[in-house]
Amino acid sequence: MLFNRFEFFPVVLVLLFTSLSGILGQEADRHEYQLLWDEANILKKLLDHSPDTTLLDSARTYADLGDYTIASVFVEQFLSENTTSQNKSLAAVADPQNTFNISLHTGLDFNRQEFEVGYLQTDSVLTEQLRKPYVGMELNKEWRLLRNWILEVNLNSRFDKENFTNTLDLVQALDFNNQRASFTFGIQYDKNYLYPEFTYKGITANQRYSWAAGSRTAFRLDNSFRLKKYEQPSQTIPSFYHDYLTTGLSYFTDNFSSWQVETGLEVNESIGYQNNDYTRYNLDMLYTAAPASFWDRRFQLGGQVSRFKYILNDSIYANRSKSVYTRLLNKVTLNNWLALSAEYQGKIKSYNKKSEQDPDYYWHQVDFAIHLRPATTVNFQFGLRNELKKHRIFTGAVENYIKEQNFYGNGIIFGVESGDFNSYLVDLNMAYTFRRYPDKRSDEALGIYTNRDILNITLLGQIPIGSYLYLNVLASYDNDRDLDRDESNTRNSFFSFDIEYRF
Repeated sequence: MLFNRFEFFPVVLVLLFTSLSGILGQEADRHEYQLLWDEANILKKLLDHSPDTTLLDSARTYADLGDYTIASVFVEQFLSENTTSQNKSLAAVADPQNTFNISLHTGLDFNRQEFEVGYLQTDSVLTEQLRKPYVGMELNKEWRLLRNWILEVNLNSRFDKENFTNTLDLVQALDFNNQRASFTFGIQYDKNYLYPEFTYKGITANQRYSWAAGSRTAFRLDNSFRLKKYEQPSQTIPSFYHDYLTTGLSYFTDNFSSWQVETGLEVNESIGYQNNDYTRYNLDMLYTAAPASFWDRRFQLGGQVSRFKYILNDSIYANRSKSVYTRLLNKVTLNNWLALSAEYQGKIKSYNKKSEQDPDYYWHQVDFAIHLRPATTVNFQFGLRNELKKHRIFTGAVENYIKEQNFYGNGIIFGVESGDFNSYLVDLNMAYTFRRYPDKRSDEALGIYTNRDILNITLLGQIPIGSYLYLNVLASYDNDRDLDRDESNTRNSFFSFDIEYRF
């Protein structure tokens, strides 16, 4: 016999450690992505305009593929590009024609991640923790050069023990009777002291044009471009450029309900490497009920075709996919303090090359909620959530590998929001989901797909504490508990505390 059991035991430990390290590494990346994703969704609610969600769509695509590192990069871009807009929209400005704003920031970012591992009667907790005090400055200057011509400059700088970040945006906007055009050019530089390979320079260019062709018709053309170059690009984190072109045609009825058709072309190309490259086409139809209606109805039906490449097992994997998705929202306002809502989201996705890693699937999520408004500035939400993801078996596939990815879940959602969106805001959201994998394999010592209870809490607050001082708080807590294996849980907490002085 080549190995006796004692000689073979170290080999088993090496193989186990290798597999475990990969799983834990992916789990850490997943939690970092989820944290950033929660922060981006909170930010979207605060903006006084509808943000371009191209970067978030790209992040979701890579997260679906399991590449949470690249997904996090896209979410970070979205946060970076929209932070200035958030601060400006929340600023307490008495005069809407105020042309100069400057603010100073200081605070602390705190992040803690825990991964519990139990195997062979040995339990351990792996912990990653980071504290980052920082200082920053934001400046906004606006000139109304002519009656219909606005020029704006935004400067944002931040320094902490890990990063020195600078962003400069120049904005021009032209308004005519029924047309509006704007152009934004931005420059970014981020110096990373702990991880020099993440230091980068970047530029952005956004062009937007809208035309109210008549009392009932409007046309929109948007293009967003971004170039990001790392000082030490690699196959995993390459430099890249990204462009997203969308066109939209809207029709308004007598009561101001609207129908909209939108098309989009998105391109992402790595520079010097063949990774994280994709081209995506989409066609969407949207309906929105009249804003003053007691019955809020929104409907979206869309389709998407994409070609993509990414790294899989140290080789480039290329594939194509097609998907159809929908979103339905019904909200009935019964009186000034009570409303009921139901929201459905669904998606069917199919790949040209079928594999256990990329099986076709169907996914949906349904939320039922009660909305209470005891005061004009306070809103509560209580609800239930149901989710389901089902994968399709294809010819020649290992059926168990695909079926174990199926899951369903039930949960509760809670939210409270208070503020006037001009001076203060407190927004707390919680979701507790009971996710179950009915077809999971019981013979696996280490498995990705296991029954879990998932708790997610996010808090955002901006509170004035004087004429010029503001307290900003952003916190997130995730607790992902494995019900099938002892000591196989993960916890992630993030807290950002910021004091802002506005001149």
